[in-house]
Amino acid sequence: NANYNALSIKATRRFSQGLSVIGSYTWSKSIDDTSGVRPGPSDFLYPENSDCIECERGLSGFDVRHRVVSSVLYDLPVGKGRLLNVDNKALNGIVGGWQAGGILTLQTGVPGSLMVLVDNAGTTVASSDRPNATGAPIYPDNPTPSRWINLNAFAEAPQGSWGNVGRNTIEGPGIANLDAEIHKEFLMPYREG
Repeated sequence: NANYNALSIKATRRFSQGLSVIGSYTWSKSIDDTSGVRPGPSDFLYPENSDCIECERGLSGFDVRHRVVSSVLYDLPVGKGRLLNVDNKALNGIVGGWQAGGILTLQTGVPGSLMVLVDNAGTTVASSDRPNATGAPIYPDNPTPSRWINLNAFAEAPQGSWGNVGRNTIEGPGIANLDAEIHKEFLMPYREG
């Protein structure tokens, strides 16, 4: 049982002199009671309590709340018919037809489930249970990659009981990624047909 809602915006602009820009933004939320037969590393296929599937309802393992992607492509102004015209066929084959660009991706993190590697609920079906929330803040004031969540916000559930922390209740760090590219277009010396 799942639902997904999103707002998506995309803008494309091709400027003169060989410059193209594309930008997109997606604001979304995905909720389900399991994220499929091949869950990601932060989600689990089997419910904590098989008698309460509705207790598993939470963020999908692939939920990304905000995502911005922007790309730029620029035709370098060198080569036949360009600003710096090169009429020599051999020289144009080397210095003409180059493009440079990049893609910037920014997104919030994906959710994850906390697990305690004990079977306090006594089910023997799963070798781990979810913890109980203590009421302390989940995220520290200055999170680091090795200490992204506050461990004092969670405690092992008492023997014979399920933990009260839901599925996919924590969010991992986001992504900020920049890819750069440079490539060359050239005509093959034969008819491509």
